[in-house]
Formats: sequence, C-alpha cells, structure tokens
Amino acid sequence: KLKERNDKMDAIVKEEAGDLGAEGEDDLKSALVKHKLNHRQNDQEKLEQKTKIDIFENAFRKIKDATGVSDVNEVIQKIMSQEGTTENLMLLTKENQARIENFNDQETKLRERVEEVKYS
Repeated sequence: KLKERNDKMDAIVKEEAGDLGAEGEDDLKSALVKHKLNHRQNDQEKLEQKTKIDIFENAFRKIKDATGVSDVNEVIQKIMSQEGTTENLMLLTKENQARIENFNDQETKLRERVEEVKYS
C-alpha cells in the first residue's frame, strides 16, 4: 500500500510539474505536426493569393495606363461605352457593305445596258 501511495504521489507531482506521460507526449507531437502542416498550407495559400493580387494589380495598372482613368468605376464606364461604340461601328459596317454591294449590282446592270445599247 505504501508503494501504491508513493506511486500515486509521484504521478500527481509529475502531472503538476507538466509531465504528460508517453501518451500525452505523443498527442502533443501529433498536434505539433498537424500545426506545422497547417502553417505550411496557410503560407502556400497566402503566396498564391498574393500572386493573384499582383496579377490583378498589374492588369489594372495596364488598363489605367491605356484608358487614362484611375477610378475603377470610370474604367468600367469607358469599357461599356467602347462596347456600345464597337456595336455601332459593326452595324454601320454591315449597312455600308450592303450599300456597296447594291451599288456594284447597279453598276453591273448599267454596264450591261450600255453594251446592249451600243450594239443595237
């Protein structure tokens, strides 16, 4: 009984002193490994996010230089305005192409008519 009591006292003293025992130390080591892995993963994610941010900032800088506008909303407004202008120009191009084809048809018919009149 004395030995049991001494063993229990030793266990209590060790526990109070911070001795975790073999199982506690294994749990602590496992937690440390998990923490290190999570830390590395977080560092990798931070690096990827920073890279993406750098890409977007560089793209915005190029857009800002090209448009001469530094406000995001103004850039969006300019792009939307340019889209409208582009659509307008495409429509005008189609209309003018149709007119050119019409004029070419008229010219061909008039040349044929001139040839008919010439030889009649």
